[in-house]
Amino acid sequence: MKLKIMKVIVSAFSALMIAQAFNLSTPSAAAIIAILSVMDTKKISLAATSQRLAAALLALFVGGIVFWIFGFDAMSFGIYLLCYIPMAYILKVEIGVAPSTVLVIHLWTQQQLTFSLFVNEMLLVTIGAGVAILFNWYMPSYREHIIDIREEIESKMREVLLKMSGFLSVGNGKNDGEVLQIVKEKLKAAREYVRLESENHLTSEITYDEQYFEMRRDQTKLLEIMAVNLNEFRWDGEEMAILSEMFKQTAEQLAEQNTASQLIDEIEAMLEHFRERPLPQTRREFEKRAQLYQLLRDLKRFVQLKVDFYQTYGVHYFKRKEKSRNSTKSN
Repeated sequence: MKLKIMKVIVSAFSALMIAQAFNLSTPSAAAIIAILSVMDTKKISLAATSQRLAAALLALFVGGIVFWIFGFDAMSFGIYLLCYIPMAYILKVEIGVAPSTVLVIHLWTQQQLTFSLFVNEMLLVTIGAGVAILFNWYMPSYREHIIDIREEIESKMREVLLKMSGFLSVGNGKNDGEVLQIVKEKLKAAREYVRLESENHLTSEITYDEQYFEMRRDQTKLLEIMAVNLNEFRWDGEEMAILSEMFKQTAEQLAEQNTASQLIDEIEAMLEHFRERPLPQTRREFEKRAQLYQLLRDLKRFVQLKVDFYQTYGVHYFKRKEKSRNSTKSN
Protein backbone atom coordinates (compact mmCIF):
# COMPACT_ATOMS: atom_id res chain seq x y z
CA MET A 1 0.00 0.00 0.00
CA LYS A 2 2.81 2.43 0.86
CA LEU A 3 4.49 1.72 -2.49
CA LYS A 4 1.26 2.40 -4.38
CA ILE A 5 0.77 5.70 -2.54
CA MET A 6 4.28 6.80 -3.50
CA LYS A 7 3.65 5.79 -7.12
CA VAL A 8 0.46 7.85 -7.19
CA ILE A 9 2.20 10.92 -5.77
CA VAL A 10 5.25 10.72 -8.05
CA SER A 11 3.17 9.88 -11.15
CA ALA A 12 0.78 12.79 -10.62
CA PHE A 13 3.56 15.30 -10.00
CA SER A 14 5.65 14.06 -12.94
CA ALA A 15 2.67 14.14 -15.31
CA LEU A 16 1.90 17.70 -14.24
CA MET A 17 5.52 18.79 -14.79
CA ILE A 18 5.71 17.17 -18.23
CA ALA A 19 2.38 18.67 -19.32
CA GLN A 20 3.59 22.10 -18.20
CA ALA A 21 6.91 21.59 -19.99
CA PHE A 22 4.96 20.98 -23.21
CA ASN A 23 2.96 24.13 -22.45
CA LEU A 24 -0.32 22.22 -22.61
CA SER A 25 -3.60 23.79 -21.60
CA THR A 26 -5.02 22.58 -18.22
CA PRO A 27 -1.98 20.42 -17.34
CA SER A 28 -3.66 19.41 -14.09
CA ALA A 29 -5.80 16.97 -16.12
CA ALA A 30 -2.66 14.93 -16.85
CA ALA A 31 -2.03 14.64 -13.10
CA ILE A 32 -5.62 13.47 -12.50
CA ILE A 33 -5.37 10.86 -15.23
CA ALA A 34 -2.05 9.66 -13.79
CA ILE A 35 -3.65 9.23 -10.36
CA LEU A 36 -6.47 7.17 -11.86
CA SER A 37 -4.07 5.06 -13.90
CA VAL A 38 -1.92 3.66 -11.07
CA MET A 39 -3.39 0.20 -10.55
CA ASP A 40 -2.54 -2.82 -8.41
CA THR A 41 -0.87 -4.86 -11.18
CA LYS A 42 0.85 -4.34 -14.53
CA LYS A 43 -1.84 -6.26 -16.38
CA ILE A 44 -4.64 -4.14 -14.98
CA SER A 45 -2.66 -0.93 -15.61
CA LEU A 46 -2.06 -1.77 -19.27
CA ALA A 47 -5.68 -2.76 -19.81
CA ALA A 48 -6.95 0.38 -18.09
CA THR A 49 -4.63 2.62 -20.12
CA SER A 50 -5.74 1.18 -23.45
CA GLN A 51 -9.38 1.60 -22.39
CA ARG A 52 -8.79 5.20 -21.30
CA LEU A 53 -7.12 6.09 -24.60
CA ALA A 54 -10.02 4.54 -26.53
CA ALA A 55 -12.52 6.29 -24.27
CA ALA A 56 -10.78 9.63 -24.79
CA LEU A 57 -10.84 9.28 -28.59
CA LEU A 58 -14.50 8.34 -28.48
CA ALA A 59 -15.38 11.20 -26.11
CA LEU A 60 -13.58 13.84 -28.18
CA PHE A 61 -15.16 12.54 -31.37
CA VAL A 62 -18.70 12.48 -29.92
CA GLY A 63 -18.21 15.81 -28.15
CA GLY A 64 -16.82 17.42 -31.27
CA ILE A 65 -19.74 16.27 -33.42
CA VAL A 66 -22.35 17.32 -30.83
CA PHE A 67 -20.80 20.76 -30.25
CA TRP A 68 -20.37 21.32 -33.97
CA ILE A 69 -24.04 20.61 -34.60
CA PHE A 70 -25.72 22.03 -31.48
CA GLY A 71 -23.23 24.62 -30.27
CA PHE A 72 -21.68 25.11 -26.83
CA ASP A 73 -24.60 25.49 -24.45
CA ALA A 74 -25.65 23.35 -21.48
CA MET A 75 -28.16 21.40 -23.56
CA SER A 76 -25.37 20.36 -25.94
CA PHE A 77 -23.33 19.02 -23.06
CA GLY A 78 -26.36 17.01 -21.92
CA ILE A 79 -26.73 15.57 -25.44
CA TYR A 80 -23.04 14.62 -25.37
CA LEU A 81 -23.52 12.74 -22.09
CA LEU A 82 -26.64 11.04 -23.44
CA CYS A 83 -24.73 9.82 -26.49
CA TYR A 84 -21.28 9.13 -25.07
CA ILE A 85 -21.89 7.29 -21.81
CA PRO A 86 -24.07 4.48 -23.28
CA MET A 87 -21.55 4.05 -26.11
CA ALA A 88 -18.67 3.81 -23.63
CA TYR A 89 -20.44 1.04 -21.70
CA ILE A 90 -21.36 -0.82 -24.89
CA LEU A 91 -17.73 -0.69 -26.05
CA LYS A 92 -16.53 -1.65 -22.52
CA VAL A 93 -14.40 1.48 -22.04
CA GLU A 94 -16.48 2.87 -19.18
CA ILE A 95 -13.36 3.11 -17.01
CA GLY A 96 -12.44 6.20 -19.03
CA VAL A 97 -15.79 7.99 -18.82
CA ALA A 98 -14.84 10.41 -16.03
CA PRO A 99 -11.39 11.58 -17.25
CA SER A 100 -12.56 11.68 -20.88
CA THR A 101 -15.53 13.84 -19.95
CA VAL A 102 -13.12 16.23 -18.22
CA LEU A 103 -11.34 16.58 -21.56
CA VAL A 104 -14.62 17.27 -23.35
CA ILE A 105 -15.43 19.93 -20.75
CA HIS A 106 -12.22 21.66 -21.86
CA LEU A 107 -13.66 21.86 -25.40
CA TRP A 108 -16.96 23.07 -24.00
CA THR A 109 -15.38 25.81 -21.87
CA GLN A 110 -13.02 26.90 -24.68
CA GLN A 111 -16.05 27.29 -26.98
CA GLN A 112 -14.03 26.14 -29.99
CA LEU A 113 -13.13 23.06 -32.00
CA THR A 114 -9.57 23.26 -33.30
CA PHE A 115 -7.01 20.64 -34.24
CA SER A 116 -4.51 21.99 -31.70
CA LEU A 117 -7.09 21.70 -28.92
CA PHE A 118 -7.83 18.08 -29.80
CA VAL A 119 -4.09 17.33 -29.83
CA ASN A 120 -3.75 19.05 -26.46
CA GLU A 121 -6.42 16.81 -24.91
CA MET A 122 -4.96 13.60 -26.35
CA LEU A 123 -1.50 14.57 -25.12
CA LEU A 124 -2.90 15.07 -21.63
CA VAL A 125 -4.30 11.51 -21.67
CA THR A 126 -1.13 10.05 -23.14
CA ILE A 127 1.16 11.81 -20.68
CA GLY A 128 -0.98 10.99 -17.64
CA ALA A 129 -1.46 7.31 -18.50
CA GLY A 130 2.07 6.88 -19.85
CA VAL A 131 3.76 8.28 -16.76
CA ALA A 132 1.56 6.11 -14.53
CA ILE A 133 2.54 2.98 -16.46
CA LEU A 134 6.21 3.94 -16.31
CA PHE A 135 6.23 4.31 -12.52
CA ASN A 136 3.87 1.38 -12.07
CA TRP A 137 6.12 -0.94 -14.08
CA TYR A 138 8.08 -1.90 -11.00
CA MET A 139 6.09 -4.38 -8.97
CA PRO A 140 7.36 -6.34 -5.98
CA SER A 141 7.61 -10.09 -6.45
CA TYR A 142 5.40 -12.36 -4.38
CA ARG A 143 7.63 -15.38 -5.02
CA GLU A 144 8.86 -15.55 -1.41
CA HIS A 145 5.31 -15.32 -0.12
CA ILE A 146 4.26 -18.16 -2.42
CA ILE A 147 7.16 -20.35 -1.27
CA ASP A 148 6.46 -19.62 2.40
CA ILE A 149 2.74 -20.32 2.14
CA ARG A 150 3.45 -23.53 0.21
CA GLU A 151 5.61 -24.75 3.07
CA GLU A 152 2.97 -23.71 5.62
CA ILE A 153 0.27 -25.61 3.75
CA GLU A 154 2.40 -28.73 3.52
CA SER A 155 3.17 -28.50 7.23
CA LYS A 156 -0.50 -28.19 8.17
CA MET A 157 -1.57 -31.00 5.85
CA ARG A 158 1.15 -33.18 7.31
CA GLU A 159 -0.18 -32.33 10.76
CA VAL A 160 -3.69 -33.40 9.71
CA LEU A 161 -2.45 -36.73 8.35
CA LEU A 162 -0.44 -37.42 11.50
CA LYS A 163 -3.52 -36.59 13.61
CA MET A 164 -5.44 -39.14 11.57
CA SER A 165 -2.67 -41.68 12.03
CA GLY A 166 -2.70 -41.09 15.77
CA PHE A 167 -6.47 -41.34 15.86
CA LEU A 168 -6.31 -44.74 14.15
CA SER A 169 -3.59 -46.02 16.46
CA VAL A 170 -5.52 -44.99 19.57
CA GLY A 171 -8.85 -46.14 18.21
CA ASN A 172 -11.01 -43.48 19.83
CA GLY A 173 -11.36 -39.74 20.09
CA LYS A 174 -12.53 -37.09 17.66
CA ASN A 175 -10.77 -35.37 14.80
CA ASP A 176 -10.22 -31.65 15.10
CA GLY A 177 -11.20 -29.65 11.98
CA GLU A 178 -9.41 -26.46 13.01
CA VAL A 179 -6.20 -27.37 11.20
CA LEU A 180 -8.10 -28.11 7.99
CA GLN A 181 -9.78 -24.71 8.25
CA ILE A 182 -6.34 -23.09 8.52
CA VAL A 183 -5.25 -24.99 5.40
CA LYS A 184 -8.28 -23.68 3.48
CA GLU A 185 -7.50 -20.11 4.54
CA LYS A 186 -3.86 -20.53 3.49
CA LEU A 187 -4.98 -21.86 0.11
CA LYS A 188 -7.20 -18.82 -0.37
CA ALA A 189 -4.27 -16.52 0.40
CA ALA A 190 -2.04 -18.52 -1.93
CA ARG A 191 -4.50 -18.07 -4.80
CA GLU A 192 -4.34 -14.28 -4.35
CA TYR A 193 -0.53 -14.24 -4.26
CA VAL A 194 -0.36 -16.34 -7.43
CA ARG A 195 -2.85 -14.02 -9.14
CA LEU A 196 -0.78 -10.94 -8.26
CA GLU A 197 2.41 -12.66 -9.39
CA SER A 198 0.85 -13.76 -12.67
CA GLU A 199 -0.34 -10.25 -13.48
CA ASN A 200 3.03 -8.69 -12.70
CA HIS A 201 5.68 -11.26 -13.60
CA LEU A 202 4.90 -13.53 -16.52
CA THR A 203 7.15 -16.54 -15.84
CA SER A 204 6.93 -20.31 -16.35
CA GLU A 205 6.53 -20.75 -12.60
CA ILE A 206 3.02 -19.29 -12.62
CA THR A 207 1.35 -22.29 -14.28
CA TYR A 208 3.17 -24.63 -11.91
CA ASP A 209 2.06 -22.60 -8.88
CA GLU A 210 -1.56 -22.48 -10.05
CA GLN A 211 -1.68 -26.23 -10.62
CA TYR A 212 0.18 -26.96 -7.38
CA PHE A 213 -2.31 -25.11 -5.19
CA GLU A 214 -5.20 -26.55 -7.20
CA MET A 215 -3.86 -30.01 -6.39
CA ARG A 216 -3.61 -29.10 -2.69
CA ARG A 217 -7.19 -27.78 -2.76
CA ASP A 218 -8.43 -31.09 -4.14
CA GLN A 219 -6.42 -32.96 -1.52
CA THR A 220 -7.90 -30.79 1.23
CA LYS A 221 -11.42 -31.71 0.11
CA LEU A 222 -10.47 -35.38 0.42
CA LEU A 223 -8.99 -34.79 3.87
CA GLU A 224 -12.31 -33.29 4.97
CA ILE A 225 -14.14 -36.38 3.72
CA MET A 226 -11.67 -38.72 5.41
CA ALA A 227 -11.92 -36.76 8.67
CA VAL A 228 -15.70 -37.30 8.72
CA ASN A 229 -15.33 -41.01 7.94
CA LEU A 230 -12.66 -41.45 10.61
CA ASN A 231 -14.94 -40.02 13.27
CA GLU A 232 -17.30 -42.92 12.60
CA PHE A 233 -14.58 -45.55 12.21
CA ARG A 234 -14.15 -48.01 15.08
CA TRP A 235 -12.26 -51.21 14.53
CA ASP A 236 -9.84 -52.92 16.85
CA GLY A 237 -7.16 -55.15 15.38
CA GLU A 238 -4.32 -55.16 12.89
CA GLU A 239 -6.29 -53.17 10.28
CA MET A 240 -6.21 -50.10 12.50
CA ALA A 241 -2.44 -50.36 12.97
CA ILE A 242 -1.81 -50.95 9.25
CA LEU A 243 -4.04 -48.06 8.25
CA SER A 244 -2.43 -45.82 10.87
CA GLU A 245 1.00 -46.58 9.44
CA MET A 246 -0.22 -45.82 5.92
CA PHE A 247 -1.47 -42.38 6.95
CA LYS A 248 1.87 -41.75 8.66
CA GLN A 249 3.80 -42.70 5.50
CA THR A 250 1.58 -40.41 3.45
CA ALA A 251 2.40 -37.54 5.81
CA GLU A 252 6.12 -38.26 5.49
CA GLN A 253 5.93 -38.22 1.67
CA LEU A 254 3.85 -35.06 1.39
CA ALA A 255 6.76 -32.78 0.41
CA GLU A 256 6.56 -30.88 -2.88
CA GLN A 257 9.36 -32.75 -4.66
CA ASN A 258 8.35 -36.23 -3.46
CA THR A 259 6.74 -38.19 -6.31
CA ALA A 260 4.80 -40.45 -3.87
CA SER A 261 4.48 -43.08 -6.64
CA GLN A 262 5.71 -45.91 -4.41
CA LEU A 263 2.99 -45.10 -1.90
CA ILE A 264 0.32 -45.80 -4.51
CA ASP A 265 1.68 -49.34 -4.96
CA GLU A 266 1.66 -49.91 -1.20
CA ILE A 267 -1.95 -48.74 -0.83
CA GLU A 268 -3.01 -50.90 -3.76
CA ALA A 269 -1.23 -53.89 -2.19
CA MET A 270 -3.08 -53.24 1.07
CA LEU A 271 -6.41 -53.08 -0.77
CA GLU A 272 -5.64 -56.37 -2.48
CA HIS A 273 -4.71 -57.90 0.87
CA PHE A 274 -8.05 -56.95 2.37
CA ARG A 275 -9.90 -58.20 -0.72
CA GLU A 276 -8.39 -61.65 -0.27
CA ARG A 277 -9.48 -61.91 3.35
CA PRO A 278 -12.56 -63.99 4.24
CA LEU A 279 -15.89 -62.30 3.68
CA PRO A 280 -17.46 -60.63 6.73
CA GLN A 281 -19.89 -62.80 8.63
CA THR A 282 -22.03 -60.12 10.29
CA ARG A 283 -23.61 -56.85 9.28
CA ARG A 284 -21.31 -55.00 11.69
CA GLU A 285 -18.20 -56.59 10.17
CA PHE A 286 -19.51 -55.75 6.69
CA GLU A 287 -20.00 -52.08 7.60
CA LYS A 288 -16.54 -51.89 9.13
CA ARG A 289 -14.98 -53.50 6.07
CA ALA A 290 -16.81 -51.00 3.85
CA GLN A 291 -15.51 -48.10 5.95
CA LEU A 292 -12.01 -49.50 5.72
CA TYR A 293 -12.17 -49.77 1.94
CA GLN A 294 -13.57 -46.26 1.66
CA LEU A 295 -10.75 -44.80 3.75
CA LEU A 296 -8.15 -46.62 1.69
CA ARG A 297 -9.75 -45.56 -1.60
CA ASP A 298 -9.87 -41.94 -0.46
CA LEU A 299 -6.27 -42.15 0.68
CA LYS A 300 -5.28 -43.60 -2.68
CA ARG A 301 -7.09 -40.76 -4.49
CA PHE A 302 -5.30 -38.30 -2.19
CA VAL A 303 -1.88 -39.69 -3.14
CA GLN A 304 -2.85 -40.11 -6.80
CA LEU A 305 -3.55 -36.38 -7.06
CA LYS A 306 0.06 -35.71 -6.04
CA VAL A 307 1.43 -38.38 -8.41
CA ASP A 308 -0.55 -37.01 -11.37
CA PHE A 309 0.52 -33.45 -10.58
CA TYR A 310 4.18 -34.38 -10.34
CA GLN A 311 4.14 -36.34 -13.59
CA THR A 312 2.33 -33.58 -15.47
CA TYR A 313 4.03 -30.50 -14.06
CA GLY A 314 6.65 -31.36 -11.46
CA VAL A 315 9.07 -33.38 -13.61
CA HIS A 316 9.56 -30.64 -16.23
CA TYR A 317 9.46 -27.86 -13.65
CA PHE A 318 12.24 -29.29 -11.49
CA LYS A 319 14.30 -30.20 -14.56
CA ARG A 320 14.14 -26.56 -15.69
CA LYS A 321 15.13 -25.36 -12.23
CA GLU A 322 18.04 -27.79 -12.10
CA LYS A 323 19.18 -26.75 -15.56
CA SER A 324 18.94 -23.09 -14.54
CA ARG A 325 21.00 -23.70 -11.39
CA ASN A 326 23.66 -25.57 -13.37
CA SER A 327 23.79 -22.78 -15.94
CA THR A 328 24.22 -20.20 -13.18
CA LYS A 329 27.03 -22.18 -11.58
CA SER A 330 28.88 -22.61 -14.90
CA ASN A 331 28.73 -18.86 -15.52
